Amino acid sequence: MLIFTSNPKYSSLLWSIEYIKQLCLKSTTFSAGNSLSTGDKLQQLRKSERSVWGSVAGSGPHPYLVFVDLVHPSIKCNCPSRQFPCKHGIAVIIRYVNDPVAFLKESEPEEVKNWIENRSKKTTYSQSEEKDITEEFLAKKQKQAEKTAQNRQDSVSAGIDELMLWMKDHIRLGMLDFPTKPAGYFEKFASRMIDAKAPGLAGWIRAYRDLNYSDKQMWQKGVLEITAKTYLLCKAFHNLDNFEPELKETIKSLVGWTINSKMMLTDESTITVKDHWLVLGKTTEMQEDLTIHRTWFFGLESGLDAMHLQFEVKHGNTDIIQYIQGMTIEAEMAFFPDAAPHRSLIKKQNKTLEKIPSYPDFCNDWMVQHDRKIELLKQNPWTNNRAFLIAHCKLFKSKEGWVLYDTNLYFRPIVPSFPVDKLIRLFLQTFDQGIDIAIVDKKEGIYPLGLFINGQYTAL
Repeated sequence: MLIFTSNPKYSSLLWSIEYIKQLCLKSTTFSAGNSLSTGDKLQQLRKSERSVWGSVAGSGPHPYLVFVDLVHPSIKCNCPSRQFPCKHGIAVIIRYVNDPVAFLKESEPEEVKNWIENRSKKTTYSQSEEKDITEEFLAKKQKQAEKTAQNRQDSVSAGIDELMLWMKDHIRLGMLDFPTKPAGYFEKFASRMIDAKAPGLAGWIRAYRDLNYSDKQMWQKGVLEITAKTYLLCKAFHNLDNFEPELKETIKSLVGWTINSKMMLTDESTITVKDHWLVLGKTTEMQEDLTIHRTWFFGLESGLDAMHLQFEVKHGNTDIIQYIQGMTIEAEMAFFPDAAPHRSLIKKQNKTLEKIPSYPDFCNDWMVQHDRKIELLKQNPWTNNRAFLIAHCKLFKSKEGWVLYDTNLYFRPIVPSFPVDKLIRLFLQTFDQGIDIAIVDKKEGIYPLGLFINGQYTAL
């Protein structure tokens, strides 16, 4: 769980109309919430030092209940909408920002209090009471755990052997028929990896399915890259005992072992870094039954990049922590075990800053960025989605698409899926001058996150 400051004075830095717009995945949600906020459908509006709550009349006989955590930014509503946050929650928080006097100050109802305290409570790991547990019971428990671990190891190993044979057969026979394969062909084999308790490998198989086979040159390059990295991962797993602990954990994680975040936060061996962390930006990836939220941070003193990963299930009721893009937080970041630490959680947050306390170091050009990326790949050959800061870039439209070039005229292509509105904003800012920029290095190109202008950072 993420730990935030419990001091309400920082909430005023967070809740603004601009921030509320950032919370909405769709502009229509903000528009609908904004319209709803001024009407008489909002009822029983109340507030405390750390939260606001109220009800919103809907089409049914019972109003929807909305809770807003002001300090640990989150919105909860009991409506059936799959949109998070929904228009009802947006309406209540817009009303609070625009007209806080409309909210009467009261003690929090039990339901609100429990929700708030469960979210803000520090994560601790407590051992079960062992005074009545015998040594015999503990020994039996340990033996069962070892047997379960060995069974999974054997199952994964068998799945990897099958995957390696599958890849060798395709290499031997050729892969030119991949564009003609239906999506179900790859999905069926991905399911075999899930059955083998190696869900991480299923993702690599699905990567074949998701290639753009209409681009002849790019799909062939993509197939070779996926095959090489997947084969390397399979061979690495079979030689797991020969690696250092950090790389061993990286390999297991890529194959499909999950790490308990609560245990990680309390483990003394976990790498933690105290720094001023700038929120570079975020992306949201929509899949069939899952939404993946990625937020990138950059340590202004340490120069480290960090990525916070959150998953939202289609029919679940998940609290997604929202961060204001462009804000700086003084915090202790905990990194998941990795040979090139990247994925992280905030272990403890002290305060939020309105301005950047110090200007970070930048890569002077794309060659410097390339060298830094190579160093990371040497530590972890599968690392991706890394954030970098590049100095003095300009935007240019080539025959193949939009690119960013540096002072030495080296360039990198921008991902084709980059939103048009952000591209226009980027073009206007870089039209007549080079500008310092934050990007994420993806497989298909770079994804710009934001710009440094006059000593301050602005997310795109």
